[in-house]
Amino acid sequence: MVEVLFMLNELESLIRKLENRSDNWVVRRDAAEALGKVAHAALAALVAHRSDADMDVQLQVERSLEGLRASTAAHGGDP
Repeated sequence: MVEVLFMLNELESLIRKLENRSDNWVVRRDAAEALGKVAHAALAALVAHRSDADMDVQLQVERSLEGLRASTAAHGGDP
């Protein structure tokens, strides 16, 4: 659980850096790049486990993917 909280703190830090318009553009660009890499890796992992042998894992993967689809749709279809 500690690792999850650490990862969430790191993600929130990257998001704050990206949103901070007074930060140097390099910092903001690097934050965007890191967030994109995390998003890509997370999506690839979820898609890879859509047919996991464990039904509970499968259900959560589908819920997570549905949440991503809904979020994407709410932002005009752009990821």
